[in-house]
Amino acid sequence: MTIEGLDDEARGTCLLDGVLIRVGGACPGDRVQARIVARSRHRPEAVAEISEVLERGPNFCEPPCPWAFPVRGRCGGCPAMHLTPQAQERLKIDLIERAFRGAVPSFPMRFVPSPSVLSYRCRATYVVERRPGGTVRLGSYAPRTHEVARMDGCLVVRPTIARVAAELAKRIAQSGAPIHPEREGLRFLALRSGAEKGAVAELVVTSQAASRWAYPLSQEWVNEGLLCGVSLSVNDRETDAIKVAGATCLSGVPTVTDHVGAFALELEAGGFSQLNLEVAAAMYGKAAQFAGRASVLWDLYAGPGALGLTVASQCNGQKIYGAESVEASVVQARQAAARLGIEANYEACNLALGIPHAWPRPDVALVNPPRRGMDRAALDRLSEVRPPVIVYMSCRPSSFVRDVAILGLSGYRITDIEAHDMLPQTAHVELVARLVTSAGSSHPV
Repeated sequence: MTIEGLDDEARGTCLLDGVLIRVGGACPGDRVQARIVARSRHRPEAVAEISEVLERGPNFCEPPCPWAFPVRGRCGGCPAMHLTPQAQERLKIDLIERAFRGAVPSFPMRFVPSPSVLSYRCRATYVVERRPGGTVRLGSYAPRTHEVARMDGCLVVRPTIARVAAELAKRIAQSGAPIHPEREGLRFLALRSGAEKGAVAELVVTSQAASRWAYPLSQEWVNEGLLCGVSLSVNDRETDAIKVAGATCLSGVPTVTDHVGAFALELEAGGFSQLNLEVAAAMYGKAAQFAGRASVLWDLYAGPGALGLTVASQCNGQKIYGAESVEASVVQARQAAARLGIEANYEACNLALGIPHAWPRPDVALVNPPRRGMDRAALDRLSEVRPPVIVYMSCRPSSFVRDVAILGLSGYRITDIEAHDMLPQTAHVELVARLVTSAGSSHPV
């Protein structure tokens, strides 16, 4: 077959006898022989694996990583690494255009590439596996399996993370620490590096009793300068979720300092933050431009407060009202606001139950929801309150389009939008947009 396009997971596509064939590791213009490995029961679609490459087209480049699935290895973390930079950009723009088609009016959009396409990730989470002979692998699940794929020397994480991961794999093996599914076993390991030097780790184990072996190891790693701190969290559930509970610091300090532009963040190894902080800084700066002047600012799905506080710092006199479901993030946001001298009221609340009614009407509402998009109760409250400007930061174009269509029923329209390449080597793309009501200004202040 000759590959004609790309799907939402950066797999090559070809329509063959009325069936859409999806082929991992293939690019538009490639000629390949492939075998079907799965067929959909509900749609005329199938998944195939390349058995022989007859000819590579102009969109292919050899992945620099030896573990990149499916061209060179089994790690699925960078499914677009076999595409040229131009092909990756075209893929992400196509994903947005497909999401917008027929749902909301089209709007001129600027695509902003990442300053770095390798060594950009400030956090990594590894599956831990004991290998034959007693060695320990810190890897990732191969796509659609529970096989642990190699990812040592990962090229998209910061070099500090790759170096520390390699050393920890050796140390854990030498210690004889139990590995899942052993009793009190280590299931996952999260690592985060700081802006300048140092890293912190979180051990995800199957029982709190694991602290019996984890504590002395953590002391050793911190005392020898391998890590700044080690935390422990428990996941004893039969689930693919990595983290299901808060973490307790075992040794050292639980956080490292990092920056989104000029904004300093104290971040835990397993806590949420943007993975590409250079791109996050660019998006937050654009959000501040879109927001303009405001005396009252709502910050919904606030996380540790970086977006709202970045916007507020651009204009003196703003008061922030922020909502976030994770208590630890709320504490971080409050502390950051205090350091910056910004008046802020951050609350731990579930936005699926609505926005606090005691908040005053905002001049600008910032929203930065998870991939599923905004909760309907929050959307309804925004439609009721009708702030003049909404700045929406999205990590999933399809949920963004759904939410914008709902807000459109209340008179909101997009006036400005940018797409940012938050995670190079993947099909992931993020949006930051400015929406106004019919009474609002059509241009940012």
